[in-house]
Amino acid sequence: GDAMTYGFDGEFDLITAPLIMHHLDIKMAMDGLVRYLKPNGTIVFWEPVAFSRSLQWIRDHCGVKKEVSVNERQLVKGDLDLMGSYFKEVTVSYYYILTRLQCLLPGKYKNELSSLTMFLKKIDRLLLKLPGAAYFAASVVMTCRIPK
Repeated sequence: GDAMTYGFDGEFDLITAPLIMHHLDIKMAMDGLVRYLKPNGTIVFWEPVAFSRSLQWIRDHCGVKKEVSVNERQLVKGDLDLMGSYFKEVTVSYYYILTRLQCLLPGKYKNELSSLTMFLKKIDRLLLKLPGAAYFAASVVMTCRIPK
C-alpha cells in the first residue's frame, strides 16, 4: 500500500527504511516519514550511494538490475544532505568499496559469505578509516534522530 495515505502521525519511536529512498522522491518521502515519528524518534536508512562517476559507470556495466521504479538511482551527497536536514542528530556510516567488485567475479564468489567477499569486506573496513575514503563507498547507513 501507499504509506503516505495512512494516519500514522506521531506513532513511531523507530522507523527502519532499508533500500527504499533511492526509489522515491526524497522530499515527499521525508515529509511523510518525519510526520510519523514521535518527537524523539529515530529513522535508520540503508541506501546505495555514488559520489564518483567512475564508480557509477562500474555499477551501470556490471549487471546490477536497475529501473525497478521510475526514480531508482544511487543517492548522491545532496540527497543525503536533504534527508539529514530533517533531524537534529545524524550519524552516517559508509560501506563497500572493494566489496562492490564482487559483481564482476564468477558466480561462486558473489555469495556474501564467500571467503573472497569476506576478505574484501575486511579490506573495506580498513580503507574506510582513511580520510576521504567514504567518497568511494557504495552504501550508506544513516541513523537520524530527533526531528527538527
